[in-house]
Amino acid sequence: TTNGNLRDWDPNASTTVQVMTISGSTLYVGGNFTTISGQTRNRLASYDLTTENLTSWNPDANGNVAAISVSGTKVYVGGSFSTVGGQNRSRIAALDPSTGILSEWAPNADGWIYGIAATDSVVYVAGEFSTIGGQSRSRIAAVNINDGTATDWSPGANDWAYTVSVDGSNVFVGGYFKIIGGKNRNCLAALDSLT
Repeated sequence: TTNGNLRDWDPNASTTVQVMTISGSTLYVGGNFTTISGQTRNRLASYDLTTENLTSWNPDANGNVAAISVSGTKVYVGGSFSTVGGQNRSRIAALDPSTGILSEWAPNADGWIYGIAATDSVVYVAGEFSTIGGQSRSRIAAVNINDGTATDWSPGANDWAYTVSVDGSNVFVGGYFKIIGGKNRNCLAALDSLT
């Protein structure tokens, strides 16, 4: 951080790393890799930032992971996968941050998930889906953190939403859309959050 010089740390992922999120002293990593730091990790891995060593956390997704968000006692992940930890999960799942064990939470999206922003009560999701949490939702949704059902929050976008971030009462969304919430917005917008 002081001078931009490359450090000795060299995890050597086998292919693309698409997303990283830090929570406490843990770095969560997702992408399309199958090995990292010389060990098998299918598309999800984590590092202890104190030691910079790969942890035993190994959820084992069978497809690309493009989004990670940590809230409370869960790590929320999204992408193109259909199984995590040997169980069916359609493109979105929740994992234990220490063990990697899959929770029963299963909103099941019908298209890629590209962005996730989890809060204490809902998980905001961006992607190319048209249904999630048992409801029709056009590329952006807010999913109940307890049961995985889609909330009434449904601004809708006319094309892919690629990233989402929450700041208090604002939900910022970026992507390929030209219309969101029924109004013209070219690729970037701010929406009211659920309160």
